[in-house]
Amino acid sequence: MQFSAVLLAAAAGLVSAQKFNLVAIHSGSDVQNSPINSDGKQLIVGGSTGATTYEVKDRGLYANGKPVSFGDYATIEETDGMATRDIIVNGQDHLYVPRFDFVACPKDNGYILANQPACSSGAIGIELRAIYVDGSSSAAPASSAASSAASHAASSAAASASHAASSAAASKPASSAAAAPKSEAAAAKPTNAGAVVSQINDGQIQAPQSTGPAQAPKPTNPAQANGAASLGVSAVAGVVAVAMLF
Repeated sequence: MQFSAVLLAAAAGLVSAQKFNLVAIHSGSDVQNSPINSDGKQLIVGGSTGATTYEVKDRGLYANGKPVSFGDYATIEETDGMATRDIIVNGQDHLYVPRFDFVACPKDNGYILANQPACSSGAIGIELRAIYVDGSSSAAPASSAASSAASHAASSAAASASHAASSAAASKPASSAAAAPKSEAAAAKPTNAGAVVSQINDGQIQAPQSTGPAQAPKPTNPAQANGAASLGVSAVAGVVAVAMLF
């Protein structure tokens, strides 16, 4: 992001260093496409004065090499360093001056460039458009800077994706190694699934041996034991009764 900001700042500086003319923009008005020129004292809209060449240096506007000060009007200064600061030509090729609302103010059958509050009547609101001396536009450097910024962002994204892929590939063998012992343990675990009962020739039923723990024999049912004892007592009583008959 910092690299992109530097590119855009450099592009803005390149645009500002270009020389240009200025024209008034207000569709349908008397001043549409009128040139903005210097009469040696201030900037005027239209008129018969010669063409004026402008440039932005050190964030100040210069008209034919002389600094321009923006207050109520656009005044030509004789001393270098008196230019109003923070002036730029934006991406639409329009001149921007902080706290100055451009109007063409009527004066002596013509118009002068003024700040809107300073023109009491007849003001025509305008924009000032830069027409570059070499026929170029500020849009070209701006597009180049934007393209460079986009290229830088794409390179950063590709580097991040490559790093993430490398990290994922490095962690994959460790995961496979951790999974291997678990699989072997699962394979070695004994199972009784599929155990069946088989019958041998002597009539006895025999189950296959199990690797599980031996189970204790089930206790004899008390009800069955008591029944057997009762049957034995009844048999003895019957024998005694038969003996007494003889």
